[in-house]
Amino acid sequence: MGGYCGYLATMAGLSAGADAAYIYEERFGIRDLERNVEHLVEKMKTTVKRGLILRNENCNSNYTTDFIFNLYSEEGKGVFDCRKNVLGHMQQGGTPTPFDRNFATKMGAKAVLWLTEKLKECYRHGEKQCGLLFLYILVVHAIATLYISLLKMSIL
Repeated sequence: MGGYCGYLATMAGLSAGADAAYIYEERFGIRDLERNVEHLVEKMKTTVKRGLILRNENCNSNYTTDFIFNLYSEEGKGVFDCRKNVLGHMQQGGTPTPFDRNFATKMGAKAVLWLTEKLKECYRHGEKQCGLLFLYILVVHAIATLYISLLKMSIL
């Protein structure tokens, strides 16, 4: 996704700790791909057993997603396995319906009201650093709106 803008791939790469992010704005060639494959092969020989490669859809017309997938698969044989996922195919749900737009507006308003209330509480108690208080997920369950603290979730 992203067309001729590598912002999405760059931000996703930074947040997920990607090993490489191939984007339209930063030209790359076969030598760059070779270096990145070698880096991943060496990395997999250590205790770190994961790798992530991102490719912006229009980063290069010759080095397609299939080409990069096949290159990493071939060069990583015996060291790592590759899987390919085209995010746009999973994520693109078409044009938002009036229900989607209305629902998003309501959820945004609920989130802002909740955040405003939490900030007021924070300042009433004289707390100067409220950052960790706001690690919450807004969840709609049945007919109720729930705010679940990420700090209290068992997965953290």
